[in-house]
Amino acid sequence: MLYTNKKYWGKGAEYRPPYGYWKALTNGVVPDRIDGTCSMYEVPVAVTFDIVSTRKTRLFASAGLSSYFVQSEEYYYHFDAPNPGAVNGWTGKKPSTLWFGIGTLSAGLDFRASRTLSLGIEPYFKVPLEGMGWADVDLYSTGVMFAVRYHFAKKANKHPPTLQGP
Repeated sequence: MLYTNKKYWGKGAEYRPPYGYWKALTNGVVPDRIDGTCSMYEVPVAVTFDIVSTRKTRLFASAGLSSYFVQSEEYYYHFDAPNPGAVNGWTGKKPSTLWFGIGTLSAGLDFRASRTLSLGIEPYFKVPLEGMGWADVDLYSTGVMFAVRYHFAKKANKHPPTLQGP
């Protein structure tokens, strides 16, 4: 499970609030730009395929789905022209859930630093499969994940099992 605080922006037309919202609260004017933030937990489920694996390095590709558990959302509206009486944003603290609504593709490289430690780098791309949050926005993400992995050492068995007769 990952915790993230996403910051994003887009044209007002890319956001889909509940029907009638713009008419009622922004004088029917869709904002030219909207800045958003969202605090959430992410639960990813992925399948990883090793492309090349040696004693010291591992090259892999991964694909999966993620569920988002949104804790809070904030949107700030920007209008090119003055819009007297219009609200300037929306804030929500009501949790919402997006079950398996994000597809993830990634590729990575692990370097074995020692018998029990490896270091990894994994660029990723996340694609929305459905709209997210109150504004039903399509949220694309890219990034790089860095990892430090500890591998539990296998203890050598000094006394292999023996068969005993009746």
